[in-house]
Amino acid sequence: SGHMGRSHAGNKGLARGERAGLLSFDEIARLVDQPRRKLEIIGNGDETRRPGLKLVFDEDQDVADFVIGQLPHRITIDEFGQFTTIGIADEAGKLIAGAIYHRWRKFDCELTFAASSPRWCRKGIVRALFHYPFVQQGLQRMTLIIGRNNKRAIRLNTGLGFKIEGTVRRAYDGVNDALILGMLREE
Repeated sequence: SGHMGRSHAGNKGLARGERAGLLSFDEIARLVDQPRRKLEIIGNGDETRRPGLKLVFDEDQDVADFVIGQLPHRITIDEFGQFTTIGIADEAGKLIAGAIYHRWRKFDCELTFAASSPRWCRKGIVRALFHYPFVQQGLQRMTLIIGRNNKRAIRLNTGLGFKIEGTVRRAYDGVNDALILGMLREE
């Protein structure tokens, strides 16, 4: 996983599946704890006949642009520094959610996530989003920074297992306080 030294622009020359150490969907399906059938549900629709979703790996610029467009405050792509993305697309191929992994350290990275629909939140997708930093990259923790007034995101992320670790005054956008959330690998 030679990811740490790459920038988003440096990923273009790698073959599919090699980019930034990301595994393909089929490779993730073999590695996660759930039976393969459960992960195939993401691609083919689930038992309740909801349309299928797919993970998007080789579209860093598009996924980052989508996430930035969903955030409540304006930032530029350069503020992420070196990053890798995973997108979630609907059956028509339209992005409905995206994860940006950035601010890499040997044991930690920051996750910036945004969605335009709650349909992304399925067990297999959540497992894949956590598999990349904790298993593929071997990190010990993942960090989130959320605006203190974003109750919905706080509730979602604490429900996924993130713990509130502190408050940084006016650090979210220069006006609003930021909450720092973290998740350890074993959590």
